[in-house]
Amino acid sequence: MKYRDQTYFPAFRQYLVHTGLGDWPKELRRRKNLKRLKTEARVMPPIPYGPSEIVLGEKYAPPSANHLLGTDRLGRDVLSGIIHGSRYALVIGLVSVGISLLIGVMLGALAGYFGGWT
Repeated sequence: MKYRDQTYFPAFRQYLVHTGLGDWPKELRRRKNLKRLKTEARVMPPIPYGPSEIVLGEKYAPPSANHLLGTDRLGRDVLSGIIHGSRYALVIGLVSVGISLLIGVMLGALAGYFGGWT
């Protein structure tokens, strides 16, 4: 996303904001300000809530424009929890594929070098 001649990566920026290492520009901090921005600056993550962010007064809220899959018993956004959990599942899957690839290539190289058992 490009904003005022500066490129932003909202998915990564959200991590920096969550850990306290960065902050959003003032114009991007509230959802209502998005209508005033240029079209290219409207590219944001699909949900403005963090996986552990509790929205008071919205316990068991049904799906709506603010909470696409609703909220749970504490008022946390369900979709943000699913996206947050899927990140870990994808990382674990990619690491296991990498380890399997490394072991497979090593065993294949050894079998090719010391072959002749057929």
